[in-house]
Amino acid sequence: MIRIFLKRQIRKFGAKYDYDTGYMDEVCDHDPFALVKLAMARGFLEHRGPLSPAAWHTARLRSAREADCGPCLELAVKIAEEEGLDRGTIISILRGTVADPDLARIAAYTDAVLANVPDQTDHVKTMRARYGTAGLNALSAAIVAGQFYPLYKRGLGHGISCIPVLRELEAV
Repeated sequence: MIRIFLKRQIRKFGAKYDYDTGYMDEVCDHDPFALVKLAMARGFLEHRGPLSPAAWHTARLRSAREADCGPCLELAVKIAEEEGLDRGTIISILRGTVADPDLARIAAYTDAVLANVPDQTDHVKTMRARYGTAGLNALSAAIVAGQFYPLYKRGLGHGISCIPVLRELEAV
């Protein structure tokens, strides 16, 4: 019974975002309770705290771009657009050419975390001063969110190398 419910939810999600949910189907077929736990992780991965959608999505998009999974990045772009970010802003976030100073600082912070730069103290201080500890927590969750599903999919053998997402976005 739980498989039927989960499969229905998987199909709805896949259809809504035109997203390949094959890895979720596979998990559901072989370990439905693992899929339930995966769904519960979403609560943390989507934690926004006091951040604006633009701030949170800047960290998530930069992280998803670094994860090198085209379908996951496309999904992150669709969700960012659904939440009000315009295409030009999204492209600038992905390219690292953000004009907005706050978003540029978030992009730099995200890149520093992902690169594991030796001294991140200044980045952390800047983010904490601007967004508070709750905002810093939400930014960290957004960075994890951008990496989580691509790594999980890759571990299951469903990783797809990145396709030219930026070129497609700019063409539309």
